[in-house]
Amino acid sequence: MPTKPLNQHEIRIRAVQALYLLESQADESVDNALAFALGYDDRLLEAPTFLTELIHGTRAKKDLLDEQITVHLADNWSVKRLAPINRVILRLGIFEILFTETPRVVAINEAIELAKAFNDDKDAKFINAILTKIGD
Repeated sequence: MPTKPLNQHEIRIRAVQALYLLESQADESVDNALAFALGYDDRLLEAPTFLTELIHGTRAKKDLLDEQITVHLADNWSVKRLAPINRVILRLGIFEILFTETPRVVAINEAIELAKAFNDDKDAKFINAILTKIGD
Protein backbone atom coordinates (compact mmCIF):
# COMPACT_ATOMS: atom_id res chain seq x y z
CA MET A 1 0.00 0.00 0.00
CA PRO A 2 1.61 3.29 -1.06
CA THR A 3 2.11 5.86 1.63
CA LYS A 4 1.33 9.54 1.39
CA PRO A 5 4.37 11.67 0.46
CA LEU A 6 5.61 14.41 2.75
CA ASN A 7 3.80 17.70 2.42
CA GLN A 8 5.61 21.04 2.22
CA HIS A 9 5.30 21.69 5.97
CA GLU A 10 6.76 18.27 6.82
CA ILE A 11 9.62 18.95 4.42
CA ARG A 12 10.33 22.25 6.18
CA ILE A 13 10.39 20.45 9.54
CA ARG A 14 12.97 18.04 8.13
CA ALA A 15 14.98 20.98 6.78
CA VAL A 16 15.01 22.63 10.21
CA GLN A 17 16.20 19.39 11.78
CA ALA A 18 19.05 19.04 9.28
CA LEU A 19 20.05 22.70 9.49
CA TYR A 20 19.98 22.57 13.30
CA LEU A 21 22.31 19.57 13.21
CA LEU A 22 24.66 21.51 10.94
CA GLU A 23 24.43 24.54 13.25
CA SER A 24 25.25 22.55 16.36
CA GLN A 25 27.94 20.30 14.88
CA ALA A 26 30.28 22.32 12.69
CA ASP A 27 32.11 19.26 11.36
CA GLU A 28 28.92 17.57 10.12
CA SER A 29 28.48 17.27 6.36
CA VAL A 30 25.41 18.52 4.56
CA ASP A 31 24.84 15.04 3.11
CA ASN A 32 24.89 13.46 6.60
CA ALA A 33 22.49 16.13 7.87
CA LEU A 34 20.18 15.41 4.95
CA ALA A 35 20.32 11.68 5.71
CA PHE A 36 19.56 12.45 9.37
CA ALA A 37 16.53 14.53 8.35
CA LEU A 38 15.25 11.70 6.17
CA GLY A 39 15.69 9.19 8.98
CA TYR A 40 13.92 5.92 8.49
CA ASP A 41 10.76 7.36 7.02
CA ASP A 42 9.37 4.76 4.64
CA ARG A 43 7.77 7.54 2.58
CA LEU A 44 11.19 8.62 1.42
CA LEU A 45 13.09 6.51 -1.02
CA GLU A 46 15.09 9.60 -1.91
CA ALA A 47 15.20 13.17 -0.69
CA PRO A 48 12.46 15.40 -2.06
CA THR A 49 13.91 18.07 -4.35
CA PHE A 50 12.42 20.84 -2.20
CA LEU A 51 14.14 19.48 0.92
CA THR A 52 17.49 19.30 -0.85
CA GLU A 53 17.03 22.83 -2.20
CA LEU A 54 16.22 24.21 1.25
CA ILE A 55 19.14 22.56 3.02
CA HIS A 56 21.81 23.14 0.38
CA GLY A 57 20.57 26.62 -0.47
CA THR A 58 20.34 27.82 3.11
CA ARG A 59 23.83 26.53 3.86
CA ALA A 60 25.30 28.03 0.69
CA LYS A 61 23.76 31.46 1.40
CA LYS A 62 24.35 31.40 5.18
CA ASP A 63 26.55 34.54 5.30
CA LEU A 64 24.13 36.56 3.17
CA LEU A 65 21.18 35.36 5.25
CA ASP A 66 22.97 36.31 8.47
CA GLU A 67 23.60 39.79 7.05
CA GLN A 68 19.87 40.13 6.40
CA ILE A 69 19.10 39.09 9.98
CA THR A 70 21.73 41.45 11.43
CA VAL A 71 20.23 44.47 9.65
CA HIS A 72 16.98 43.95 11.54
CA LEU A 73 18.31 43.15 15.01
CA ALA A 74 18.56 45.66 17.84
CA ASP A 75 21.93 47.42 18.12
CA ASN A 76 23.09 45.34 21.08
CA TRP A 77 22.25 42.01 19.41
CA SER A 78 24.06 39.81 16.94
CA VAL A 79 23.14 36.67 15.05
CA LYS A 80 25.42 34.65 17.33
CA ARG A 81 23.38 35.73 20.38
CA LEU A 82 20.19 34.25 18.94
CA ALA A 83 19.10 30.80 20.02
CA PRO A 84 20.41 28.31 17.44
CA ILE A 85 16.91 27.11 16.53
CA ASN A 86 15.83 30.71 15.88
CA ARG A 87 18.88 31.29 13.66
CA VAL A 88 18.00 28.20 11.66
CA ILE A 89 14.33 29.14 11.25
CA LEU A 90 15.18 32.73 10.31
CA ARG A 91 17.77 31.63 7.74
CA LEU A 92 15.34 29.14 6.24
CA GLY A 93 12.54 31.71 6.07
CA ILE A 94 14.75 34.37 4.51
CA PHE A 95 16.14 31.85 2.03
CA GLU A 96 12.60 30.97 0.95
CA ILE A 97 11.60 34.62 0.65
CA LEU A 98 14.65 35.66 -1.37
CA PHE A 99 15.61 32.59 -3.38
CA THR A 100 12.60 30.34 -3.98
CA GLU A 101 9.25 30.68 -5.65
CA THR A 102 7.48 30.28 -2.32
CA PRO A 103 5.11 33.22 -1.86
CA ARG A 104 6.43 35.61 0.80
CA VAL A 105 3.36 35.25 3.03
CA VAL A 106 3.62 31.45 2.90
CA ALA A 107 7.33 31.51 3.84
CA ILE A 108 6.60 33.82 6.77
CA ASN A 109 3.62 31.79 8.00
CA GLU A 110 5.59 28.55 7.74
CA ALA A 111 8.49 30.05 9.71
CA ILE A 112 6.06 31.17 12.40
CA GLU A 113 4.58 27.67 12.62
CA LEU A 114 8.07 26.16 12.80
CA ALA A 115 8.97 28.55 15.62
CA LYS A 116 5.85 27.53 17.52
CA ALA A 117 6.64 23.84 16.98
CA PHE A 118 10.30 24.08 18.02
CA ASN A 119 10.09 26.94 20.51
CA ASP A 120 7.23 29.12 21.74
CA ASP A 121 4.88 31.98 20.84
CA LYS A 122 7.35 34.64 21.98
CA ASP A 123 9.98 33.37 19.56
CA ALA A 124 7.35 33.02 16.83
CA LYS A 125 6.50 36.72 17.25
CA PHE A 126 10.19 37.63 17.09
CA ILE A 127 10.66 35.62 13.90
CA ASN A 128 7.53 37.17 12.41
CA ALA A 129 8.86 40.66 13.19
CA ILE A 130 12.18 39.98 11.44
CA LEU A 131 10.75 38.20 8.42
CA THR A 132 8.06 40.79 7.72
CA LYS A 133 10.87 43.33 7.26
CA ILE A 134 12.72 41.17 4.72
CA GLY A 135 12.11 42.12 1.13
CA ASP A 136 10.13 45.28 1.91
